[in-house]
Amino acid sequence: MEQILYYAPSGKGQEENLKRLSEGLGIRFIKIQASQTGQSLGFLAGVDGFEEKKESVLSMPPVLAEEMLIFGGISSERLDVLLGVLKTAGISISLKAILTPYNIGWSPAQLFAELEKERASFAG
Repeated sequence: MEQILYYAPSGKGQEENLKRLSEGLGIRFIKIQASQTGQSLGFLAGVDGFEEKKESVLSMPPVLAEEMLIFGGISSERLDVLLGVLKTAGISISLKAILTPYNIGWSPAQLFAELEKERASFAG
C-alpha cells in the first residue's frame, strides 16, 4: 500500500496541501503526531508485527525541529512522479526518507537524527 507519513512541529507545516495531494494520487496520508515520535515507523505505517509502545516507555516523546516525509510502498518510478508533483505544488520539505527493512523499526526521532547527520555530511 502506498503511503506518506508526515511529521511537522506544532503549528507549522503543509499538512493540508500534502493530504489533498496524497488523496488525489490515491496515496494513504498518515500524520505523525508529536506524541508519536517515539513509536516505531512500522507501527505508525500499520505494518503487521509492530506494536504500539506503552506510555510508560515514552514518558517524554522527542520533539523534532522540522518537517519530515517518509514514503512507504512507493515504487521508484512513482516516487519520481510524486516528487515532481510536490515540486510543482510548491511543497518543499528537506528531510525525506523511504521506509525500508533497515529503518522500519526506528522511531521518527531516530530517523530524524539520521537524516540530520546525512544533511550535515553533505553540507561540509
